[in-house]
Amino acid sequence: MRVLRRLWPALEEITGLAGIPATWREHLGDEIDLIAGILRPTDRLATRFPCPSPSGDGCPRQIIDRHDGTFVATCGDRPQRCDAVELCQAERIIHELDVRRWAESLVVVLGLAAGFQNVTACSQTWQLGSYVPLRGHRFPVYLTIQDSSDQVYAVVVRLAGIAASPFLLFVPTRSVVDPVTSELAVRNSSRLMALEEAVAIDERGRWVMQRPPADLFRGFRAAVVGEQPTSAPPARFPTPPDARWEEVTIRFITQHQVHIRVRGTTDTYEHTQMGMASKRNDQPTKQWELLQLFAEHRGELTWIDFGADQKNEKRRQLLAQQLGEFFNIDGDPFDKLPGGRGWRTRFTIIPEA
Repeated sequence: MRVLRRLWPALEEITGLAGIPATWREHLGDEIDLIAGILRPTDRLATRFPCPSPSGDGCPRQIIDRHDGTFVATCGDRPQRCDAVELCQAERIIHELDVRRWAESLVVVLGLAAGFQNVTACSQTWQLGSYVPLRGHRFPVYLTIQDSSDQVYAVVVRLAGIAASPFLLFVPTRSVVDPVTSELAVRNSSRLMALEEAVAIDERGRWVMQRPPADLFRGFRAAVVGEQPTSAPPARFPTPPDARWEEVTIRFITQHQVHIRVRGTTDTYEHTQMGMASKRNDQPTKQWELLQLFAEHRGELTWIDFGADQKNEKRRQLLAQQLGEFFNIDGDPFDKLPGGRGWRTRFTIIPEA
């Protein structure tokens, strides 16, 4: 897992979340390769090119079209302070942050219910989705990218006025959150959180959590719904009537989250929402670990597989009971393998990619 150091402040520094590749590279360094998937080219072309040491009225360098398919960025100061730079057309194309596409990944890793939309009442503010700690309890989760604490304060004031419930608001860094803004959010039973403390990128270039969502949201959850026992599932999947186990697909997204599909119904859950968290510390139970083991073995676990244990039989029984309650599907979700060699899931289960 790689904790990003340059991305978060860069988002607060790059005007309009848009710039030519050189601008993004200047702010991000080698981290630009990690987020290339959420930068999209626009149909706009830059007329200026960044300078290594900005100063003077002729800065930054002006891009001049040679009318032969090439361009040159020249310093307008006299005497010139920066060298001219030869450019091609691609280097003039302005790229912007694809917030919607990025939000799709954030919703998954944060374990939110999808529901992206632009918040027109606030600049550079979006609703990523909703946090659903318990069935019947839904709280909006927002992202705002501002370059000052005053602007973040204004966003919190506006959201407190338009949101119908307490909310979570993510910002890139803590540097734009002052104590007055945090206090205002808390008075409204809401919370501000920094992405720099929550999200990272793994070795495969996927967005991941630095700590389980249950830990991240614990304070907010306690404030809005109180401390809840984890011995029973706090959520239930909205399984279509008469669904069978064979129609269930469970795909691990992270060690603590799964994406579930039953017919056309889909959603993302973490182990705490499925009743598989320790009462003591919210860490995954042995049943969750067994579910992961089934995923790693593509739904079939024998007594000779890595991770096999005599205690797995009792754990499997408890897992079957919890899955039955969570999905509200009758019958055992597991079949015995011929000769008593082990067990096979009747549902499809896919390991983390």
